[in-house]
Amino acid sequence: MTSTDFRLLVKNLNKLEKTSKKIIKNALDIMNELKDDDNEILENAMDDGNLEDDKKQVLLDTLRDLSLKWIRDAEIVLTEVPKFVVDEDGIYIVDLDSGECPFLNEVWNGDYYDQTENEGLTELLKDLEGQLEDINEEKLIANALKMV
Repeated sequence: MTSTDFRLLVKNLNKLEKTSKKIIKNALDIMNELKDDDNEILENAMDDGNLEDDKKQVLLDTLRDLSLKWIRDAEIVLTEVPKFVVDEDGIYIVDLDSGECPFLNEVWNGDYYDQTENEGLTELLKDLEGQLEDINEEKLIANALKMV
């Protein structure tokens, strides 16, 4: 790996970490609103969907499940990023052998995207940035109503 490639790798990993943290923060903000059985998001969803009270619990469970899905990829990325580059005798390398970063290894190897290495990480970053944009009450309600 050239020094330019390594700098790009570090830049990508930093962006992945930063974006993942934002995803988790934004999702947790919404999840905190959903903690109570009676909350504004649920009421808005009930109104938007013109739903009867008998659908309230199903809708609440769906809203909670969808909000949990938002953070799954971000949590994995945050867990794996610090372990992805290792120091072996003063040389920093991508850790493809320890098994500590299975998700990032698959992205790096091209198993998730048509791109490999830094290009694959860039594709993952684009996906996470899209997820970050989707974390809002309106999209959550719209997706939940499709499922109820």
